[in-house]
Amino acid sequence: MINFYRTLKLDFEQLKTEIDCTLHSEFQHKQAKGIYASPLDHNSIMRAWAVWMLSHQSMYAILTNTWSVPINKNKAKRIQNLKEIFTIQYARRLEHTSIFCRDALNVIRSTDRKTTFHYVDPPYFNADMGHYDGYTLDDFKNLLDTLEKVEGKFMLSTYPSEILSEYVKRNGWRMIEIEMHRSAGNGTKTEVITMNYDLAGNKQLSFDGL
Repeated sequence: MINFYRTLKLDFEQLKTEIDCTLHSEFQHKQAKGIYASPLDHNSIMRAWAVWMLSHQSMYAILTNTWSVPINKNKAKRIQNLKEIFTIQYARRLEHTSIFCRDALNVIRSTDRKTTFHYVDPPYFNADMGHYDGYTLDDFKNLLDTLEKVEGKFMLSTYPSEILSEYVKRNGWRMIEIEMHRSAGNGTKTEVITMNYDLAGNKQLSFDGL
C-alpha cells in the first residue's frame, strides 16, 4: 500500500496509463500475479498496477487467488467503470489514513477510546483464506476476547460460527445474518455482521458486495 500511495503521488499519469490499458483479462491477471510474487524484479509503477489489478480481478478480492469470472454479472463493464473513476482522489483519501504494520489486536487496544469505531474484517478461519492462510480458531477467539473489552463501538464481519454465537449471547451483542450471492458459481453464502451497539432507527440493512 505504501508503494501504491507513493506511485499515486509521484507517477500518477504513468500508473493511470497502465490502468487504462487493462482489460478484464486472464492473461493480464497472470502477469499481475507474477509481478506481485516478485516485486523486486519490477518498477514501482508496475507493482502498483499489479495491486490495483489483483484487488479488482481476483476471486473474493484475495490478491493471490484465481481470476474472477462471475456468471451472473458483467465483470468487464465493472472493470471499465473502475478505470473511469481512478483519479488522484485515491491518493487524497489515503492522506488522512494511518497505516499500521503490527498485530491487529495491538492496533485495536492502542487506538481504542469511547469515541473509536472499529470495523474489524479478519480472515474467515472457517473458509478458504487464500494468502491469509494460517489464521486459526484460537486467533479468532483472541480477537473476540479483545473486542469484549473495547470501550468504543465495533462492527465485525465474519461467517457464522459456534464460538461467535457464544460471545454474542454472553455479551448481548447484535448480530445480523445476510444471504449473499457467491461471486463464483451458483448458490448463496451467509455473512454475519456483529456489533456491540444498537442500530437506532435501522430496522433493515442492505449490504452489497461484502
